[in-house]
Amino acid sequence: MAPLALNLQIDALRNLPNLTELPINEATILARIGTFRAFAAGDTIPIARLRSSQCYVILSGLADTVILDRDGEPISIGKLAEGDFFGNSIFFSSHSLLYAVQAQSQIFALQWSIERLHEKKQHLPVFMRLIEASYTQRRAISALSRVPLFSHVSVEERILLAAQLTRQEFGRNTVIFEQGSAGKALYLIEQGQIAVEQHGMIVATLSDGDFFGEMALLSATPHNATLRCLTPTRCLQLPGAVFAEQVAQHPSLEVAVRRVIDERMHHSERVRGDQTRQHLIKVAVRYGMFRGSHVLVRQPAQCPPDCRICEQACAERFGQTRMHLNAAKLEEWDITQSCRQCRVGAECVEACPENAIQWDDNGALRITDACTGCNECVVACPYDAVESQTIYLQNQHGPLWQLWQRMQKQSVQRQPKTVASKCDLCAGYDDRACLSQCPTGSLQLISVEELFPF
Repeated sequence: MAPLALNLQIDALRNLPNLTELPINEATILARIGTFRAFAAGDTIPIARLRSSQCYVILSGLADTVILDRDGEPISIGKLAEGDFFGNSIFFSSHSLLYAVQAQSQIFALQWSIERLHEKKQHLPVFMRLIEASYTQRRAISALSRVPLFSHVSVEERILLAAQLTRQEFGRNTVIFEQGSAGKALYLIEQGQIAVEQHGMIVATLSDGDFFGEMALLSATPHNATLRCLTPTRCLQLPGAVFAEQVAQHPSLEVAVRRVIDERMHHSERVRGDQTRQHLIKVAVRYGMFRGSHVLVRQPAQCPPDCRICEQACAERFGQTRMHLNAAKLEEWDITQSCRQCRVGAECVEACPENAIQWDDNGALRITDACTGCNECVVACPYDAVESQTIYLQNQHGPLWQLWQRMQKQSVQRQPKTVASKCDLCAGYDDRACLSQCPTGSLQLISVEELFPF
């Protein structure tokens, strides 16, 4: 880059509204590793969920930020202008907050590779603090936007409301509040899964976008359930007084909350009075069926006697089977022992010292070549869905050496290596081996909502 162009980019960065405190040495690094980009009005800029994706700061122009709601529908969460970042959330989370950014006018931006920022982050302390602050604010707005309870609130009001939220993080098995305790706040689940327990019985589970604590606030009575975290969980807490102000300002909000309360009370009564439902929820929690979006199941009644074609097909593709039949029985379904592709708090990811288990864009957790075979993920998985596997790598000598070996009729040596192995939904293939080879269609990858419609 020519010195003049470099100096212009340094000055442009330091004059942006959100970057005025950026030191010149950091601005110089960012200008050197950045790429100037231009987008026309109407362009859609997709946001990838991989570490190889890009981060941007807007130099000029206006854009709209879009996320997906709980039903997968796009919704706007506000505008971006000069000095605003996007694409930076993947730096702090395994999932991008944004689905896309839509240019409302011509946009000029500076783009950085997430990988390059990772390499330079120790030299960019101020910049890292600024993009994390941006991420934190957008995360709160995104959480509010995904909660149906606040669907009637304008984007501008959500932004103001987000400023009054406090963030709390809870570890696995942590009790957020006990049945019978006083209500103090409304909680929004930003990420994680929570069990709702009444008198020691799990009557429901809650996940991203759900809220709780509303009943005690509206009725001024103690909490009627204990809330326990099934995974590491991040919640946004809205003080009871602020919630009361919102209810007073938006009568439709109280109507919506009371509707939810009635539905939840009715659901709890049905579960308490139905042992079959109690058993289904208990099995689902025990085997992690709420941890992902889909579960690999089969209907044994449709299978030929002693049929194991699905396991064999998996083994033929990967060297050993990554799924096992008959892990648990759920009415007419056989729940397989296979990776749940846990959406949050995946124990295997937490345990891996090499960061070798990563999400791909199709929603699967993949074990990368960085795996050293340490077996930490094998031990960590609570569903026995990760196993060790010995694979053989070609000797690293070059092709001429291998040709000489063949001419001398000597076998080309292959080196054994132990790695972790688990189902990744046949990532990289056009089909899923187990499903493709099932002769009856008994084996299915079914959504959690379809398996548990209540």
